[in-house]
Amino acid sequence: MLPAVPADLKVCFSRKIPQPAPGPKSKRELFALIAALKGSADDKDGCGRRLVCWFEDVARGFAGISEKTALDPTCTAVKEK
Repeated sequence: MLPAVPADLKVCFSRKIPQPAPGPKSKRELFALIAALKGSADDKDGCGRRLVCWFEDVARGFAGISEKTALDPTCTAVKEK
């Protein structure tokens, strides 16, 4: 049986940027929206990397491999939150 996906990953992927109100936007509002979207994309990138690392750990467990030989070299640098 597969383990459940860690709760923090589910929360990480469920965070969304609210849809902006319709209508014209000031330059300040546009820059703030772009910054929020960029931050969200960076967060999702981190979530995805942690998910890949978690999956690799699960796959190694099913294969009976105990040593950490991550396919993705960033897994050794990824810290779980």
